[in-house]
Amino acid sequence: MSEKVLMLISDGIDSIVAADILIRKGFDVEFIHHSATAYGYEETIINKVKELIKALARRHKKNFLLHITNYKIFHERTRNTNYYKMHCVLCKRTMLRTAERLADKRGIRFLGNGDNVGQVASQTLKNLEIIRKGINKAILSPLLFMDKQDIINIGREIGTYELSIKNQLKCPYVPKNPATKVKAEQVILEEEKLKIDDIIQDVVKSARTERATY
Repeated sequence: MSEKVLMLISDGIDSIVAADILIRKGFDVEFIHHSATAYGYEETIINKVKELIKALARRHKKNFLLHITNYKIFHERTRNTNYYKMHCVLCKRTMLRTAERLADKRGIRFLGNGDNVGQVASQTLKNLEIIRKGINKAILSPLLFMDKQDIINIGREIGTYELSIKNQLKCPYVPKNPATKVKAEQVILEEEKLKIDDIIQDVVKSARTERATY
């Protein structure tokens, strides 16, 4: 029996390519999408994520489960805090911890994501170390040290790249000058102030599950 992975999926280029690699390696993948798009585009992006997963369903002739959370819960409760330069790190940590909680409920052993070192501010090696700190499940990140062009090439090969680049929206919550070297003690202190466990619990409760079929 293959190992199960709960894969964090966005509507971008990377995570769907990472998922394809894990599926080809024999992992049984379920997806989790944290929906937090602003300006009323939530359903547009959710539908795009579904289409990306359906492309893999057709490619691998498999059906996949997609869990969708209302991640605006996190942003609404953290918008007026003093830590905003650390927002991306706290956001990614909360995404992972929420995914871990849902994976525990579903008996899933691994988490997966499309992290790629240095690609964006939150993905410096130092920040990735902090983001993963305290996560008890192994996180599978097959793109971690790949060149962006190689990722794009795989996306083209598997038929997801053109869809990934459509209707791209910049995250509205990214700070103007995001911190690139966050200290663990700062993050933990802010999480305590934010009562992050309560936020995680409410985000998990918001999850709904859909099936992507080929």
